Amino acid sequence: MVVLVPCSTIQRIHRDRLMNIFYLDHNPVTAARYHCNKHVVKMILESAQMLCTIINEVRGEQYTPYKSTHKNHPCTLWAGHSLQNAQWLYDLTRALNEEYKHRFNHDTDHKSFRMLEDNNIRGYLAYYLEDRGFTQPAQAMPEYLKSDDAVFSYRLYYQLEKADLLQYTNRERPYWL
Repeated sequence: MVVLVPCSTIQRIHRDRLMNIFYLDHNPVTAARYHCNKHVVKMILESAQMLCTIINEVRGEQYTPYKSTHKNHPCTLWAGHSLQNAQWLYDLTRALNEEYKHRFNHDTDHKSFRMLEDNNIRGYLAYYLEDRGFTQPAQAMPEYLKSDDAVFSYRLYYQLEKADLLQYTNRERPYWL
């Protein structure tokens, strides 16, 4: 039996799977350095979208410059669960912005990071989110790669599922690749 799935459903499923937080190290600065070129650029936007979504959802209204997106994605839910989680993601985004400038010789911040800074998103996170401590990051990846150690799992995910993207400009490849 063949089941036909509408294209809009396939696109939604595919789009939802693309959101992620690559938890490549416990330290957000080190994690940012381990991101490949493509993710350095892409993840600044995605992280800003997640952080804005958290504030919009807590307030129950469109409050930030970015509209809510992927509000039920495991990574967004993880970041919004605790102030410590959201702060880690914010720190990763700041570090990715520094990587963006370093790798691609930019003097100015990435547009999405500027938006976070200009709109005091970190301050709003501190105001609205409860500090429940840091929790294990969500692992948005195929089941066979998941483990009790998110760093190990994300590094393995990079090695096995992202090998075609692993380019590093003005930065050495991570030792674990």
